[in-house]
Amino acid sequence: MKSPDSQSWKSRLAGFLARWNSRRWQPPAEPVQFPISAGQIHRVLAILPGQLEHLDRATAFVYRLRQRYPRWEIDLFDPDKIPDRQLGLSGLPRRPFLEQLRQEGYDLVINLSACGDVYRNYLVLASGAPYRLALFPERGPSYNITCLAGKGELEYELLLDAIQQLFVSPTSQAAL
Repeated sequence: MKSPDSQSWKSRLAGFLARWNSRRWQPPAEPVQFPISAGQIHRVLAILPGQLEHLDRATAFVYRLRQRYPRWEIDLFDPDKIPDRQLGLSGLPRRPFLEQLRQEGYDLVINLSACGDVYRNYLVLASGAPYRLALFPERGPSYNITCLAGKGELEYELLLDAIQQLFVSPTSQAAL
């Protein structure tokens, strides 16, 4: 699922469809109180960045996240590897793919990209996860947690620190 040129008809169609479908998936706006017990999180989807220069560090971040939260089942996902037969005319995934994504029952989705693109934002919202984290400022329904990790350059260590403050283990929660 390669992101096409933002001025192409395919990209404009994808943007329209993403906005249209987001109305259907948009969860009710309920305030979230942090910190949250890490025990409430079971399944995590980490969406790999579209920028190749961040790929190694993003993968290393997921490794450290698995070490910090060994009870979390963390899946890595590369949207650029979605088979063409699973994509519609707009380049967005077809409904059966999205239904399967929702059925996975993710509690937390983390977009590890440095900036948003319509395809990754669409997948994040379509996941149905109650917690959806972006590493960039994003308006709209796709994300309900924003963590600006670093100035200019992504610093995944800062992200890990932030996640540890948002999703605390019972031992660290007792210390609060």
